[in-house]
Amino acid sequence: MFGVALGAFGELDETRGNDPNPVVSGTYEIPLTREGRFRIEAGRTVLPIVPYGADDARQRTDTAHISRINVGVEGLRSPGAPLSGYLGIGYGVYRASFDHASGSGWHGGVHFYGGGEMLLSDHLCIDAEIGVHLLREPLYPRFVLPGEAVIRVKVGL
Repeated sequence: MFGVALGAFGELDETRGNDPNPVVSGTYEIPLTREGRFRIEAGRTVLPIVPYGADDARQRTDTAHISRINVGVEGLRSPGAPLSGYLGIGYGVYRASFDHASGSGWHGGVHFYGGGEMLLSDHLCIDAEIGVHLLREPLYPRFVLPGEAVIRVKVGL
């Protein structure tokens, strides 16, 4: 199945001013078993870089443009049912470019995700998903714990 997701991406910390930002991603899922899938996903988002204690994103010092490519596996709770939950884990590479600073190299990290999908037909499905990205090292000189929430439309051929 091919999918396109739109949603929100942001830091899962207490920093004020880092409100969720738009994220877009594309996925391709390959069935492994009735209950399992292999997923390839590419996504892009922006993240304002604000100092700790900032009141809002207008106090940003720069903007990170984050690109990522992830591969992973997911398990479905009730495959073929009109509604089914799923959990997944993947590994990805992440890169940030900036408006003012020089870009980062590619950094690896683990992506945990889960959600629910609703089958609309044999070839169309919608899912809602949340995920957390645990990067091995920061993309810029401050630790962040990025997370996302997306709605995805998937089409099977």
